Amino acid sequence: MQLRAGSLVLEPVTDNDVEEMIPRTLSTTAQGPFKRVPAAASDSLRQQFLTDPDRRYFYIVRGGHRVGRVYFRRWQFVHHGVDWELNTLVADPNLRGQGIGTDAKRAAIAHLVREPHTLSIWAYTYRDNVGAQKSLERGGLGLRGLLSTARYPVPVPEDTFLLYSLELHPPSGDRVRVDPNGPITRAHHLGGLAR
Repeated sequence: MQLRAGSLVLEPVTDNDVEEMIPRTLSTTAQGPFKRVPAAASDSLRQQFLTDPDRRYFYIVRGGHRVGRVYFRRWQFVHHGVDWELNTLVADPNLRGQGIGTDAKRAAIAHLVREPHTLSIWAYTYRDNVGAQKSLERGGLGLRGLLSTARYPVPVPEDTFLLYSLELHPPSGDRVRVDPNGPITRAHHLGGLAR
C-alpha cells in the first residue's frame, strides 16, 4: 500500500529494505540536530524493524528517490481505542525546510484517521525545533502542551518536548475529513456520511 500527498509517495519498508534503514537510523547527519540517535545496536534495530507489530515503517519518496522515512506506532493508553504516534525524518539536511515532512505527515494522517479504533494521532518535538513545530501544525496536528513522561517515558527533563495531536473523538458526532493535499478540517457527521 502506498500513501500519497503532494509530490510525495510513502512506500512501505519491506524486509529487503531493513539493511538500508539501519545506517540511516544510526546516522547523526540523517537524524539532524534535533533527533536522538537511538542507543541501539544494528541487531536490535533489525529486530525492531522486522518484528515490532505496533510499528509501520514507510520511506518518503520524492522524484523517485528515498529522502526520509515515516513510522506510525500504535499505543493504547487508558481507553479502548488506539493512539498513533507519528515520527517523520527527512534524512538529507539539504532537503529540510521544503515541506517534505509536512506532506509526509499529511499522507500519514489521511491514512491513520481511517484506521479502526483510532482516537488520536500525536507527535512530539523539541521545544527549540521551530521548523518541526511549524511542520506539525501545517501537517494537521495542534499544540497540546508539554509532553508528559507519564504519557511517553523519555529519559530527558520533563520540559524538553512539546506534544502535538489530532483528537478524533470529539463530542456531537463530528468526524475528521482529511485531504492529504490540503488542510485538515472537521466535518459534521450527518446520516452516516461525512458531508
